[in-house]
Amino acid sequence: DENLNVAGLINAYRKADVIKTVDGEYVIEGENVTENNTGARSYFYTVPYGSQTATFTIDGEPYAINVRSHEPNSYPPVKVGAANAVTYELNGGAFKAEAAIENSYYTEIGIDLPAENDVEKRVGLLFGGWYDNADFAGDPITEIPEGTTGDVTVYLKWIECDHAASTAQPTCTEGAVCTVCGKDIPACHDIVEHAAQAPTCTQVGWNAYETCTRCDYSTYEELPATGHVYDAPEWQWEDEAHAVAVFRCICGDSEITAPANAIDSEQLKAPTKRKDGVTRYTASVQFEGKTYTGTYDQTIPALGLTKCPICGKTHGDGFLDTMLFLIHSVLYFYRSLGTDLISLI
Repeated sequence: DENLNVAGLINAYRKADVIKTVDGEYVIEGENVTENNTGARSYFYTVPYGSQTATFTIDGEPYAINVRSHEPNSYPPVKVGAANAVTYELNGGAFKAEAAIENSYYTEIGIDLPAENDVEKRVGLLFGGWYDNADFAGDPITEIPEGTTGDVTVYLKWIECDHAASTAQPTCTEGAVCTVCGKDIPACHDIVEHAAQAPTCTQVGWNAYETCTRCDYSTYEELPATGHVYDAPEWQWEDEAHAVAVFRCICGDSEITAPANAIDSEQLKAPTKRKDGVTRYTASVQFEGKTYTGTYDQTIPALGLTKCPICGKTHGDGFLDTMLFLIHSVLYFYRSLGTDLISLI
């Protein structure tokens, strides 16, 4: 209704004059003013719905009252200074044509900011409240409070509708219109996402996939089991002539033993009287199209020192020891013949 009687409705005053009566009370006078039926000194004033700041002139001075918060017959007007401008950044929105929007406010009384129903709806977007900054930092505000000074700019935030509150929802084959924001919602599946699972040696796996809770839609794709994958073998030697290769799968659940196909030997170091020698045995085996080899080094004990038959000592491998051993051996040989080599000389 363009004109609402405000006997019980705040939010509905426009500019009028307030007359101070002889007994000190304030009385509103203006168009369509009528005295109420009780005979008390209070009046009703009919104005367009939505206006909240009523301004008055009392004894030539400007006064105002926020009529959304107070009834004029119970709250006296406040003397005000100059009005401050209010700028609304609607960020693509618009006010309804019938909305009563305050484009100014008084420091002494402040104003309430336009409500959601003062703003035209936008398809796909929801009213997100007013902010005192363009970055929408902090909490939304609902008023320019009493005590604010200077011109003010407020910013309207829009939130993308997720259609969750819509009473109309699409199906897998038919779309719907959101009852909250009016946007067309295309037909879609109610998707559930499933994590990927890598296949193992014996179990199948799958890539990440989707299913629908309402129908049999699925993007599931099976990945076959990989089969056992074996590392290089561990060689086990019974002796230099017998060896087996043990192949184990990386999963730890499979083991295959394969005897060596051939064993070759190579002397890496010959033994001496004082030092051990080394012989290397190399085994080979064929497994899954590949050749694997393993080695075993066998230690050959040192030959040991020879005890001289003449002096009873052991001689080493050095040159002097060897020469002394030869001389003693010659002496021993002649002695064994019963001949004294010295007497022969």
